[in-house]
Amino acid sequence: MIRFLIDTTVAKRDLYGNCYSYSIVTSTKTGASLAIDSGAMSNGGNVTALLRNAGLEWSSIHYSESMLPIRRFNAARKVLQNPLYEHLVTGEIILALEG
Repeated sequence: MIRFLIDTTVAKRDLYGNCYSYSIVTSTKTGASLAIDSGAMSNGGNVTALLRNAGLEWSSIHYSESMLPIRRFNAARKVLQNPLYEHLVTGEIILALEG
């Protein structure tokens, strides 16, 4: 059974090779979601790893990824409601979305 949906949006690499991303994690049980801004640190795979470290199996996580040009990415990131920065997020914070 899928417990969490992870929708990651990645910006195309800029002139200097930097790649930015953010993820929206949604609990299928409660519908609660959390926005995680990864900055230039990763492409969203770390969010999946946090859930694996918290004891979830791969079959309970659905991961999707889309890529946008940098300007569209920046516009999409502006509408996120109070995103947490990836280095502040733990598996326990994400599991708390289930109530």
